Amino acid sequence: MTLFDAFHIVIKVNLAAEDFKPKGKLYERVKWCFEHTMTGTYDFWISSCDPVSGETLEIQFPTTIGVQRHQNSFSTHVQKDILVPDLSDFPPLSFGTGSGTDDAREKALEILEWVGAASCGIDRISAADRVDPFISVYAAPEPSEAGDIFSAEWKGFISSKHVVSLVQGVRYLKKE
Repeated sequence: MTLFDAFHIVIKVNLAAEDFKPKGKLYERVKWCFEHTMTGTYDFWISSCDPVSGETLEIQFPTTIGVQRHQNSFSTHVQKDILVPDLSDFPPLSFGTGSGTDDAREKALEILEWVGAASCGIDRISAADRVDPFISVYAAPEPSEAGDIFSAEWKGFISSKHVVSLVQGVRYLKKE
């Protein structure tokens, strides 16, 4: 079973729980399940964070277990002089209720399309774009004005400390 299979099972076990110790009821139940019901080979994605600092902790596994470590990666990109939609008059949306105006849904789809265009780095959202409309009819949502956009990509597990750090970095960039 891999991470991308259609069938997923998520099991959470608090390894720091008071009753999760050898000979404890929870420990013995989990051990029995692994030995008797989960007899195949499974991929596990495991991470550990320090509860105080939020730093990711190294997990030591027995040498008899084949462990493949996945390294996190982080990259950033700034696109300059991009047509950035003005969201100040964005109509309210009601998620999950089926309500909301057609105008609000249309505007949300335009913004989603713009985000896709920005993430792909297409030239049509550049403020200096002069592509023949016969070749491409896409245009940034109106009203828009030229500005810079910042994108960040994280691959791997992300701890709460990294999320907070990312939010603080975005707030710092927004002030500039």
